[in-house]
Amino acid sequence: MRLQVEEGEYQNCPVVRTDVIREEDRNDAEELPEQGIANTIANKFKHMERESEHLKSYRPSGIGTKVRRPHLGTYT
Repeated sequence: MRLQVEEGEYQNCPVVRTDVIREEDRNDAEELPEQGIANTIANKFKHMERESEHLKSYRPSGIGTKVRRPHLGTYT
């Protein structure tokens, strides 16, 4: 079986649906975040990072650095 393709210029004419958003319908002004929001978010992450480092180095008084494991078989 052999198929023959006719030469010519073919164009796609899609059905335009109202419930589908197309690239050409975009409104860039509505999608932009507020001015300065990137700095605000970056500062929040920097603060969280500093706080995390502080918590890692925090040791309450009276607690040693060595972890004590319970001995097995000591229960009666």
